Amino acid sequence: MKRKLSILFCLIACIVLAYGQPVLAAKDKDKDKKEVTSEEVTSDDTVEEVEQAPVTEDSLKTTAEGFSQYYFQYKFEDVIAQYASTMDPTTLGVYQVLADAQATYTDYGEFQEIVESTAKLDDEISEASVTILTTLGKKLIFNYTFDASGNISGANVMGIFAGSEVDDQGAYFNKEDLKTKTEAFVKGWFSYDFKKARKTFKDELSKTSETNYEEYAKLQKEYGDIDEEADNKVKVVTDEETATVTEIVKTTSGKKLTFTVIYDENSEISSWKVEGKKNLGKIMGRAGLNVLLGMGIVFAVLLLIAFVISMFGVVFGEKSKKAAADKGKSPRAKKAEVISAVQGGDEEEEENLADDLELVAVIAAAIAASEGRESTDGLVVRSIRRR
Repeated sequence: MKRKLSILFCLIACIVLAYGQPVLAAKDKDKDKKEVTSEEVTSDDTVEEVEQAPVTEDSLKTTAEGFSQYYFQYKFEDVIAQYASTMDPTTLGVYQVLADAQATYTDYGEFQEIVESTAKLDDEISEASVTILTTLGKKLIFNYTFDASGNISGANVMGIFAGSEVDDQGAYFNKEDLKTKTEAFVKGWFSYDFKKARKTFKDELSKTSETNYEEYAKLQKEYGDIDEEADNKVKVVTDEETATVTEIVKTTSGKKLTFTVIYDENSEISSWKVEGKKNLGKIMGRAGLNVLLGMGIVFAVLLLIAFVISMFGVVFGEKSKKAAADKGKSPRAKKAEVISAVQGGDEEEEENLADDLELVAVIAAAIAASEGRESTDGLVVRSIRRR
């Protein structure tokens, strides 16, 4: 038995020696091959660098056309909800624009054909535009901007009816779309809590914005909510670069608010304002009050001027009369009055001197002495003149 076991052990040892060395050699060979392959991959001499294709206007058009057709195949809201956390901000912004477009242009149908495609290559910002005709006979214009690597960095979508033409300045406004956007904006305004927002973002708001928020909160409190059943009037006025939409909205309080929304050439809101619309009776009443107040002030000023003019006659009347009398007299008459006044002055002076008893006594004594009289009896001084 022991002999049989030893023979079996020898056979197993021979088998191991016969087949063990080739297996180990093969493993070593595979190891060496892997090492060599690794060295070849990491070697600069064997790896060829993949060069990025140069950005051209044709490549921009191709990217823009592909992305525009991609718009009709996917629901961007679902894509954003699923992959927003892994998207970079630029891509997320582009997807959000396209998602908003899908929500706005729900009645434009599916892709039918590309009508026009243009691209402009620039050192700073490259642009491309694609016009697509839909199955419902309408058009969607996709405008894209690209970075230096040819990747989409911005997007904008405009909807127009087939047969409409973009004007020479490059601005086109679809009035129906602007009305829809404005109505959505108005509803959002009524649902927004300006009072709470003013308190929450007080440190971040500018003085002007804070004042506007306060005014809007007062309007919301005074006018109430929007009247959903009312037929509001909407007016759209466009020019070469902007569009102005005015909507008069009836509220639950029975009063009306006027919303004025201004859109830029890309149909995006650039500015807006809200004003309370007053009824015709109040406007006419205030206008009449302003007229009466203005006329009252005018008459009061006229009366004051008349009174001042009448006082001129009282103050300066005597001088005016004397000047008029002097103007009517002849030169001889004026000379006679002057001489008479002088003589009258002399007589008055003589009379005054004659009444001075001491002076008369001295003069009388002087005359008596000159004549050799011993007394002044018989001497009477009737007048005294100075020379």
